Amino acid sequence: MALYNTKNVKDLPQIEEVIDGNYLLIENDLGTNIIDFKDFVIGPNNASFYSTIVSLCSRSISMSATVDTKLQSTSARIVEENNTKIDALTANYPRYFVVYPNQLTVVQGLRYGQSVFNSELASIVPADVNVIPTNTYAASMNWVLLLSSIQNPGNPPSPTPYTYTITLSSNTALSQNAEFDLRVLTFY
Repeated sequence: MALYNTKNVKDLPQIEEVIDGNYLLIENDLGTNIIDFKDFVIGPNNASFYSTIVSLCSRSISMSATVDTKLQSTSARIVEENNTKIDALTANYPRYFVVYPNQLTVVQGLRYGQSVFNSELASIVPADVNVIPTNTYAASMNWVLLLSSIQNPGNPPSPTPYTYTITLSSNTALSQNAEFDLRVLTFY
């Protein structure tokens, strides 16, 4: 009486796809074993198309860097053009236009970032703050702007007696730094 039924591997039924929870049969010098498909890894030495994968990944990184560079360049050009137009407008009117350039970074893993500046103006409001995303993480981030101020005590009084804090807050933590340029534009 035979202890085992013998069956050729080629006689086994085929499946259409391999998913987590399926097992692969492995034969080596130590015997016959199984491995869960989710733990199955093909190393660079065992993939004839490995160089194609590396090439595609390099192209993807290169294209991403090119897009980031062009986006930053375009944003900077637009800001410069707008500042030139603003300067031209202010030359024709008796009011003064104040620009406080600043930068703000929401650090990877955090949900907010802050930037602080001093001003002689007591009436800056959130609508005066222009937020410009300067990288793809900032451009895809959902955020809310908070603006707070305090009056600095001083004797003699400071020429910039107000300290403002701009906070950008997100409902999700980011996987990379999100960077913004800030412009505070206001009349007084």
